[in-house]
Amino acid sequence: SFLATYTLVFIAKKYAEKFREASEVILKCFYVDDFIFSCNDRSYALKIRDEVRFILEQISFPLRKYLSNNLELLEGLPEADVEMPEDDTVALKTLGIKYNPKADEVSIPVGKLETPPKTKADLLSEIAGMFDPHGWAGPVNVVAKLFMKRARLLKWNEELPEDVKESWN
Repeated sequence: SFLATYTLVFIAKKYAEKFREASEVILKCFYVDDFIFSCNDRSYALKIRDEVRFILEQISFPLRKYLSNNLELLEGLPEADVEMPEDDTVALKTLGIKYNPKADEVSIPVGKLETPPKTKADLLSEIAGMFDPHGWAGPVNVVAKLFMKRARLLKWNEELPEDVKESWN
């Protein structure tokens, strides 16, 4: 992971003068080897797509699994590199985020526990399991962390108060 990230930073800086915007996008829109980019301008999106592809091809780092709510952005790409679901209801998942390109909807799965956490350790384990690298589920995560604040004076394996267990679900 470190080497891949270092390589992306290196190649982005190398091409920063020639492809300033694409280089900035490479630096901001990668999480290890997942590239997630969004904008409101189709022509700008095409420009960034082509420039990022060019830059990354220089280091044999081809992008695959293209997905877009705008089919024009997928034109001209190798068919094997496009990951467009046939079904309108299918959402593809990356970095814990589900995206349905046909409906242009993003969702973040937040599971409901069958049984509430019993101890402070269980509570922390549940909170730590919330994967949200973009911070989009911040409001949900803040509420969960407020539960931890309520349990801060308890010992690690001490039973949570009933009001905390009941209000968790």
